[in-house]
Amino acid sequence: MTEESSGRLPEPAVDTIAAVSTAPGPGAVALVRLSGARAVDILDALTSDDAATSDHGEGAPPASSPRLLR
Repeated sequence: MTEESSGRLPEPAVDTIAAVSTAPGPGAVALVRLSGARAVDILDALTSDDAATSDHGEGAPPASSPRLLR
């Protein structure tokens, strides 16, 4: 018997997902959507001072603090 036929709701997803949310091609903005239980931990790891990099391509360096929407 499947969850659908038993009338029970499926278990909630527990994976943390990262997905590019920017259209292909050159642009000034790059968006990555993180969702899931570990999303904030991953964002913190990617944006810590230890994770800083100088390999950001041409132009101005990336913003020093990303915007977190909840």
